[in-house]
Amino acid sequence: MNLKRRKVKEINTTELRDRQLITDFGWMVLAIFIGVILPGGIMWVLFGYDFDFSIEVLIAGSGTLFKLISSFIVFLFAAVSAWTFYYFKICKADIFLFSFAFFSIYISFFFTGKFLSGTGGKEIIFRFLISLASGAVGTLIGTMLSWYIVNLEYKAEDHLESIEKKREVDPNSLTKKEIKLIKQKEMLDYKYQLKQEQNQKILDILNSKVQNKLKEEEILKEKLNKEEEAKRLKEKSKKK
Repeated sequence: MNLKRRKVKEINTTELRDRQLITDFGWMVLAIFIGVILPGGIMWVLFGYDFDFSIEVLIAGSGTLFKLISSFIVFLFAAVSAWTFYYFKICKADIFLFSFAFFSIYISFFFTGKFLSGTGGKEIIFRFLISLASGAVGTLIGTMLSWYIVNLEYKAEDHLESIEKKREVDPNSLTKKEIKLIKQKEMLDYKYQLKQEQNQKILDILNSKVQNKLKEEEILKEKLNKEEEAKRLKEKSKKK
């Protein structure tokens, strides 16, 4: 392994693991909206108890089967959406945590509407408390799933490191699959470093603009002070 490749590996030993845990806020909101809020809202309006125009209200006693099917559809949609965002590396493993949490809250709102569909204070408080409890359960399940996926990523990374050590000893002993994995990791490392450099350039540009702005303000302040000083001296000379 040459010096450049070793440097890349040293940089990514900790940073690779850190960046697997937290998704950017904007992407997280988009993923949750597409995966849970949008389909859940549609099913809630169609089959829920809280709207006068829902199927449950128009067709009294439409059956629990519709609600179970619609809930299962939302669950599948949330799971597939979360996996899709994760697979294409748009979101990190924490997408599963938030997807399960929001899905649990949706389920509680959906089914408690039959017993607590009023607008009174007690109904709202009970539904809120049930939603919190349901969300806590979903968060727990989502956390366990997210950490399981992260542990798999750690194992994959450790496996790559063992392959790289194997390459140092005998490069010709690598299989085609191992060579492919190394190339994928090097490409990931390169993209990550490139993103870090781009972010640093943006920060440098912003810092430069801030410094220039501060200098301009300082120059303007000095100019005003000189003008005021000149004005005072002129007034003093007139008095004399």
